[in-house]
Amino acid sequence: MVNQITGNKLPSNGDCLRVLFHNMRVVNLNLNDSSGLVADECLLFWKKARIPTQHHCDVVRKIKNVYESWRSLDKNKTRKSATQQYNEKKFQNSLNNLFDIAHKDAFNIIKIEEDRQFLTLQRQEGRVGYMIGVDKKLCAVEERRSEREQRRELFKQTNIDYGTGPTNSVDVVESISSDDERDVLNSKDSEICESITMPVKNKRGRKEIMNSRLASVLDKCKVSDRDAVHLLIACAEVFNVDVKDYAISRSSIKRARESFRYQISSEIKTAFHQLNLNSVVVHWDSKILPNLIGTENVDRLPVIITAPNVEQLLGVPHLSSGTGKEISSAVYDTLKD
Repeated sequence: MVNQITGNKLPSNGDCLRVLFHNMRVVNLNLNDSSGLVADECLLFWKKARIPTQHHCDVVRKIKNVYESWRSLDKNKTRKSATQQYNEKKFQNSLNNLFDIAHKDAFNIIKIEEDRQFLTLQRQEGRVGYMIGVDKKLCAVEERRSEREQRRELFKQTNIDYGTGPTNSVDVVESISSDDERDVLNSKDSEICESITMPVKNKRGRKEIMNSRLASVLDKCKVSDRDAVHLLIACAEVFNVDVKDYAISRSSIKRARESFRYQISSEIKTAFHQLNLNSVVVHWDSKILPNLIGTENVDRLPVIITAPNVEQLLGVPHLSSGTGKEISSAVYDTLKD
């Protein structure tokens, strides 16, 4: 499956549907979130082409309509009627057509004639034409012009704050303007390639989000490590906490839960040893319980000791068989520990 929209044409119905399926089946997002991400990618392509578009919510609604059309055909795929075959062929032929999200007054809003012609060609069957370097070049020039305008305002503000004379300020502004004009002229004579941005490595969070009480609650509610990740991230978003500052991952949560289990177990053993009991009664009884790993049931042996005003579970060892020798060995090992 395709995880993003690529190419030098405006997105087609098939492009949007393939990315939607990737978000739903691979990333496991719901239809609303997946449609929103696909809409963002589509709007980015149309922005590069300098063509006005519909509102984001309208684009999402249109993506859902394409998905519902596919879903309706998929439900009736076992039918061999002429109507079903006609609808399937019609849908397949539309996959390579333009996913049209242009503004209803796009031709009146567009000022450049080439952009109008490009939109007309893209609306034809098969999306005739390509986005070459012209639109990318104009976008790059506008971005540089905007950056230089910001730098110009920054220089002006800096000169005002530090009391710099007006002559220096004018010289700086003229220098920036000349650089801007020179870059625009050079950009018209050279091909502008898409810039390759190196991925920025995010700094891992180091703050611990787990404590003994939270670990106990997760164990009591039988929440897996993977589900705990989604649960904690959702809670952090509700309380406006930046999750990037915290160590929230399946492995970190697993290590924290194991550490707290060992800590609580040690505290229970220490408190029990401090009782200094002279005599106790040992109780055991084998039970069929679910295995900690997997779905099958296993034979386990709860071992409990009692004394006046004292009742303590020592362990629930696993039994490979229900023989008397196996049970006595398990009880002995538990008492020894």
